Amino acid sequence: MNTSEKIVSTEEAKKIVEKWKSEGKKIVFTNGCFDIVHLGHVDYLEKARNLGDKMVLGLNTDASVSRNKGPERPIVNEVSRSRVMASLAFVDLVVFFDEETPLGLIKSLLPDILVKGNDYLAENIVGSDVVWANGGKVETIELVKGFSTTNIVNKIKNESYLPENGFRIFSWNLNKKNSDVIISFLKSKTDSLKVDLLILQECNIINLESQLSGFKEIRDFEYLSDKNNFIKIFIRNEFYDSVSHCQIYLDNKVKAFNLKIRDTIFNLFCVHLHSKINDKETQDAKNLDLILNVAEYEQGKNENTLIVGDFNLNPFDEFLNRRDRISGIKNKRILEYLKSKKEYKNSNLYYNPTWSLYNAISKEKELINSTYFFENQLSVNERVMNMIDGVLLKPSLMEKFNHKSFEIVQDKELFSFNKTILNIDYSDHLPITFKLNI
Repeated sequence: MNTSEKIVSTEEAKKIVEKWKSEGKKIVFTNGCFDIVHLGHVDYLEKARNLGDKMVLGLNTDASVSRNKGPERPIVNEVSRSRVMASLAFVDLVVFFDEETPLGLIKSLLPDILVKGNDYLAENIVGSDVVWANGGKVETIELVKGFSTTNIVNKIKNESYLPENGFRIFSWNLNKKNSDVIISFLKSKTDSLKVDLLILQECNIINLESQLSGFKEIRDFEYLSDKNNFIKIFIRNEFYDSVSHCQIYLDNKVKAFNLKIRDTIFNLFCVHLHSKINDKETQDAKNLDLILNVAEYEQGKNENTLIVGDFNLNPFDEFLNRRDRISGIKNKRILEYLKSKKEYKNSNLYYNPTWSLYNAISKEKELINSTYFFENQLSVNERVMNMIDGVLLKPSLMEKFNHKSFEIVQDKELFSFNKTILNIDYSDHLPITFKLNI
């Protein structure tokens, strides 16, 4: 058999599919780039084919791959990729599409069963509405964890995201912004900074994981009812199996989970705490629950807790500097001393490196030294610099925090600085990032 005969145009595919349907056969459709074929691809395609009688594979052209994955992709050209896919016994037809999504191809073929990996929600899969409207089904298939073309490329380049190089966390409040420039910025920074864990507060971007090469969204949480304040968390594929014990607190404003990276096990709390601008008493009451949440979560696990995100509090705020709240100490030696004192035995002692970024003096005049600019309601010309996005660590993790890597992420093309005025066309916050030496 000449497997190249499986590679057909959209018009040819439509005629073949109509013939198969007239014979009572169920048509499965899936799509992808399939740049460097690996076990994850083979396992996924075999399972997809088993859902029906015939399977059509929509394959991104080289131009489409580049638009989705970046100018360095694909590694393998479309002619080679299509021949490889056509050689697989469980692929019956291969059809190219040049657009960013296969929506047009799905509309033409109207498959009985549309399939994607379980890193998608069925309702978010491109073409799901078309298939459902035509009486078809939309299925998701569990993916083999730890396999991706990006990982393979990085290993070949000796640029693999190995934990011995540190574990980098990136946190940003998007302020419900959803634009091409935001997505482009995230793609650029996750790649250039070699980000391993991405935390996004107030994120309403759908299917972002499909646009971030090598990332999966951590979905092991309850349904998020507060869609204006939810937190999305993405982790590199190779670390996905390290996640466990996911929990949600404080009306979806706090997400906690346990991570094991190499020999280090720690609890990560991703937060978007209540603001005190309008109601300080309510905020204090709700934020006090965070302390209880941490204590509850640590039981039966460990006390290696890291809290990251939008605190809506400056590092000097009373809540972060009281023994009956959180004692956020900015100096390591002072923290070690306090740990030995009886009166601090039951205190919530944390190391607070965020102090080091707040209004730091810089030789670079255009460097922004705070993450948020609050406009005073009494004067439109007065803006107050705030470092309300930050990090807290339990003393047991203090030595693993990499201070040199801790920074406010800036880009002169995206953010401008002029007399303490931040360009807020994209978000009213700046991102922060840091590494753990694990």
